[in-house]
Amino acid sequence: MEPYASPAAGPLPHVLYDALSKAQKAAPQLKPIPAFEVYKVAREEELAAYRMLCRVLFMHHGTPLPKAQQRILEDIGEELCIGEQRQGLEKDMAAQDRALQGIRQSGVLQRRGDFTDGVEEMTVEDYLADAPKDDGNGLYMPTSKAPRVDSADSGATRATVIAAAAGLGAKRRGNVNAAVSKLAKEIETTGKNLLYASSAQEEQQLIQALQQKRELLIALKAELTEV
Repeated sequence: MEPYASPAAGPLPHVLYDALSKAQKAAPQLKPIPAFEVYKVAREEELAAYRMLCRVLFMHHGTPLPKAQQRILEDIGEELCIGEQRQGLEKDMAAQDRALQGIRQSGVLQRRGDFTDGVEEMTVEDYLADAPKDDGNGLYMPTSKAPRVDSADSGATRATVIAAAAGLGAKRRGNVNAAVSKLAKEIETTGKNLLYASSAQEEQQLIQALQQKRELLIALKAELTEV
């Protein structure tokens, strides 16, 4: 197979796969990428996929894995050309991961209905009307040392962020983030529509919609300060 080609610069580079004869006739900024470099990227993707599958299966089923899940890992390992030694290493690492053990023992995977599973699960209005409450349980880890201060500004910023995050329950913080994310998408869409409004009436309606979303953001901010 002929070499690959990629733009030399640009904010969103695209890899081009084509015959060398065609690539040579293309724009002068294209240059060949060695096939070995392409293979390294592909190999990293395969190993990452196998590692994440191991972690998810151990998180759901614990150790030892049921035979069906073991067979899944064997089949995927064979499909992705991952050796037995590497498969065993990935399984051991996943089985010994305390974070995965804690998630399994917490029972949250059996109580999915108690949680929002993404920003599309709940509207901002529904969230503000009846926000899910934390059950008081969670994962715990030893307190880490204070972060190194590289500069006065960056150190103060990190300290502020860490202090704010520590005051929120993981579940409630996730709900607030989901509500804010959804609201941000709505504001972005409404703002774009306002730029291309075709009449004064439509413009006024969009402005009112943005004002309502602003009030929702203020309400979310107030809730964060109460946590």
